[in-house]
Amino acid sequence: MGALTRDQILQAPDIEVREVEVPEWGGTVRVRSMSAGDLDVLENWIASAEGAGLDDFRARVVALTAIGEDGERLFAAADVAALAAKSMRAVERVFAVAAELSALTRTESDLLGKASGARSGASFTDSRSSSE
Repeated sequence: MGALTRDQILQAPDIEVREVEVPEWGGTVRVRSMSAGDLDVLENWIASAEGAGLDDFRARVVALTAIGEDGERLFAAADVAALAAKSMRAVERVFAVAAELSALTRTESDLLGKASGARSGASFTDSRSSSE
């Protein structure tokens, strides 16, 4: 296998999408793997001086990865609190798929939270991006 070109790398379809059945919400949710930029947003939120460790972690991952049929995010940063108030079972279903697609393990999640040492009240930057 030869070395890839810039264009080959940038055009490679490396973002996975999967639908997850969420009976609590009465249908399916499209979930995509996190991009490198999404992970940076999540890590910056966790590491921020105002961050809250793993507070609303699952809701934040869902907000970053749940997409519509157009490939655009369904949720903005302002929706995280509302997502966090939804059924734990429903959010966990979506989070589990997002974590699997993004190769985000429980250990990594825990380490990200422990590394923050931050306080409550942060929000991630609403850096919505188009579908990759």
